[in-house]
Amino acid sequence: MESFILETADLPKQIWPDALKTSSFVKNRCLRSMHNKLQYEMFFGEKRNMSKMEPFGCPAFVLTEVKK
Repeated sequence: MESFILETADLPKQIWPDALKTSSFVKNRCLRSMHNKLQYEMFFGEKRNMSKMEPFGCPAFVLTEVKK
């Protein structure tokens, strides 16, 4: 999955650790066919908010506060 993420996002191999973290994040949020629930849902008993998931490599911005 990690190599697929890097290839489809057209990003350099230097960010392999980030691709691995993203892969684990996504795998942990995939349905388990036996229970038809997410791992998070099976462990905590509540559904996880998935509305903020974005494709790997999409533009992102960091908000930094300027101290006066």
